[in-house]
Amino acid sequence: MILKLSNSLLILLLLSSCGGGGGGGGSAAGGSSSSTGIRVLHGAIEAAPLDLVVDNDGVVATVPFGKMPFGENVGYHELSEGVHAITAYRTKDLAVPLFSRSLTTDGSQKFTLLLHGDRGQFGLRYNLISDAVPVVPTGSGLVRLIHGVVGAASIQSSGSASVEASFGSASDFVTVAAGAANFRLARKADAATLARAEFVVEPGRAYSLFVGGEADYLVDLSILDE
Repeated sequence: MILKLSNSLLILLLLSSCGGGGGGGGSAAGGSSSSTGIRVLHGAIEAAPLDLVVDNDGVVATVPFGKMPFGENVGYHELSEGVHAITAYRTKDLAVPLFSRSLTTDGSQKFTLLLHGDRGQFGLRYNLISDAVPVVPTGSGLVRLIHGVVGAASIQSSGSASVEASFGSASDFVTVAAGAANFRLARKADAATLARAEFVVEPGRAYSLFVGGEADYLVDLSILDE
């Protein structure tokens, strides 16, 4: 399940009204849905939508920048146990791959392919991130940060929990108290605010704060219910 905040505005999300556990389907043309496997998070504001191909079996997901409307399932494409070929292309252009690698899974794991960067100074970059969620402490929740914002070498949070991630990576999950939570995400170098969020943390649940875009222009923040 993915819930959206955008344009660095403070929005209240009452996650307690949403049922179900982690991971829905894909933002896909013909994609399948699963709670495990692989998904794409698109944080590069200058990049075209991305087509994800698994094992040369055709496009399983098409993901544009920030395409995470409230309540839309933009989750995982199921991967069976074994080795899989993971390839990403510019949408509707399957001639030249932008990213390609093999991925081994036991069938119960889940991964994020993070697209970040720009067409200028940094270039478009791809990072494969493990989405393994540790055991959630009783009566609490977990939260982590996934950082895809150009113009911020590192982002850190203050408020209900302190998490920090460098550009193109994810922090570890940290424990956060169940109930109303608030986060201020700031560029570490100068403490400039990039985004804020308030939401309700349900006990036993894990969340990722995914930020993409470009600092001082447009930062898109989504809360992923893992």
